[in-house]
Amino acid sequence: MDVRKGLPFADNSVQCIYSSHTFEHFSYDESLALSKECFRVLRAGCPIRIAVPDLALLVKEYLSDPAPLASHAFLARLSLSHSLRDILHPGSNHSQMFDGRSLSHLLRSAGFLDPEVKSYRQSALADIDQIELEVRRGESLYVEAKKQ
Repeated sequence: MDVRKGLPFADNSVQCIYSSHTFEHFSYDESLALSKECFRVLRAGCPIRIAVPDLALLVKEYLSDPAPLASHAFLARLSLSHSLRDILHPGSNHSQMFDGRSLSHLLRSAGFLDPEVKSYRQSALADIDQIELEVRRGESLYVEAKKQ
């Protein structure tokens, strides 16, 4: 299903939403529209948790890398590309990157109050340990909010 076309759920009908490494593949406008859809379908008091690559962590690693071509490695890790490959395989690379401030701002813009940066498996989601992947732990930013 292409979630950019909307979510097939009734208003206020979903108990929780978890997204891992998806939002960075959309444009900002698409991410905002999807966030608003998530807000629409979530029940009041229920959480949304979004995991994305952590731009702040990537920048920190870049700034501490003494290699002469650290800038090239940094850009490759961002996976920001606008090549023929992207046209043939849309979504295979990142369209944007987030840090805690920008992802929290996205959620606030969609209607969520008080988004919080969380740690790996620190969550209001009951079965987070069965959902969150260990392999993504060292590269991910986790932001969680509840619909008020």
